Amino acid sequence: AKMGKKARGGAKTSTQATSAAKSVEGSTGGGQKSSELLQKQWISPKFERVLLQIFNRFDLDGNGRLSVDELQGFAKVCNGGEIFSQDELEQIEQCFDTDDCGGLTKRGFFQMYHMQTTARPEDTWKDLKALGYTETLELLGDVAPADAQD
Repeated sequence: AKMGKKARGGAKTSTQATSAAKSVEGSTGGGQKSSELLQKQWISPKFERVLLQIFNRFDLDGNGRLSVDELQGFAKVCNGGEIFSQDELEQIEQCFDTDDCGGLTKRGFFQMYHMQTTARPEDTWKDLKALGYTETLELLGDVAPADAQD
């Protein structure tokens, strides 16, 4: 798919955004509340720190954006080995903040998780558990780096 520059500022339409949020969903998890994750219409400071840790874990080249390969590494961990479809990748690029090369920025990553957490907090908790986090957003022990998850 052609990865080009898009307008900044988040989702283009609510339908696209909802569809993109569903791309990062898996099977439903427990009944944890979103209050730990959301605060005043945005992600909580603690959850933002966790998302930054996750983003940096999968940003293997340290360039401040997640390439398609890096996003696929993230998807494999969160979705039990399943990767994003081409359609899901295109939706992520269209709906969330990306750079000139189509890489998902930190802001876009936060937007993606804000959308998912607002719509389906249980899926965010499922992802966090798969990524090694507890219900209090603490990282459990040693978690293998993203490139070791193959």
